[in-house]
Amino acid sequence: MKVQIVVDSEVVTTQIVSEALYPPTLSLRQAKLIALRAALEDRTVTTGEALRATFRAFDTAGHPIEDEEWTSRY
Repeated sequence: MKVQIVVDSEVVTTQIVSEALYPPTLSLRQAKLIALRAALEDRTVTTGEALRATFRAFDTAGHPIEDEEWTSRY
């Protein structure tokens, strides 16, 4: 899945989270956290931006994923 990190209404970075690398019970919340950690490690997001960040998630076909509708593919 793709997770966009948005700060102040601007997409700062897009991170790819491979569901195959994580347990089948991976939640969307956990995927967002993985994306945020990767962005912090890459230094594409600062700590201050991370505190203000919101997220948009997309499946592999590019369709938006909402929190309540997403379930792991396993």
